[in-house]
Parts: sequence; C-alpha cells; structure tokens
Amino acid sequence: MDNTKLSKDEFLLFAKIKFCLEHDREEYEGIKESISLFKSAMKAQKSYVIISGLESAGQGIKQKEFYDYAERTLENFDDSETFKEQINKKIIEILPQVKTEEGKEKLRTYATEILNLSEDIFSVQLFCVFKKQELKDFLV
Repeated sequence: MDNTKLSKDEFLLFAKIKFCLEHDREEYEGIKESISLFKSAMKAQKSYVIISGLESAGQGIKQKEFYDYAERTLENFDDSETFKEQINKKIIEILPQVKTEEGKEKLRTYATEILNLSEDIFSVQLFCVFKKQELKDFLV
C-alpha cells in the first residue's frame, strides 16, 4: 500500500481483482480453479525436471533402490501424510548405506522434492503421467 509506483486507482483495481478471484465473482468466476490447476502443473513440471536430473546423474545401487521405492509408492498414493511417513522411513533406512556424501545429498534433495510434490494430489497424478510416458522436454 505504501508503494509509490502503485496509484490508489491501481491498488483498488488490484484489490477488486483479488477479491473477485478469491470469492469466484463477476468476470473472474471459475478462474480460481484454473489458476490452482496451473500452479499444480507447474509444480509437477519443476519437480519432474529436478527428479529426472537426479536420476540420470550417476546413481548407486541404494540411490536406485530409493528412487524405485518412491516411484512405486507414488503410484499407490493415498494421502500425503502416509506417503511422507513411508518416504521418511525409507530414507532413514537407506541413507547410512550410501557411501559418498554426494550420493547422500542427491538422496536428500530427491526426498525433499518428492515430499514437496506430494502435498498436491493433482501434481502427484501429473508427475506419474510424466514418469509413465517417459516424456523428456518439460521446460516448454
């Protein structure tokens, strides 16, 4: 509100748009859900790029075991809390068996990304489609 670049009229317009989006009113009716789905798609795309990069950058036996476990667990995704418990339990089991610090860091990054993804069911579903189809160019 104190931004000098934003005039009072612009601020009022911004506030009106925000209100209409939040409450599904006027010409913005129905857009809130589309925005939500778009955010989920962007989240899935970002996660897929990061995870694919980690999977393709050299991996040890234990890393591959964890990646396969996470993918199988995602395919049978029921709810975020159960998934988080399963992933955290598996990462605690596998991390001590990884020999290099680089490998451990890759596993931690992978786990963080997959847990972040699991917070949104649509992102999970879209991510699984990406994985099944082995699509490559998601930056577009």
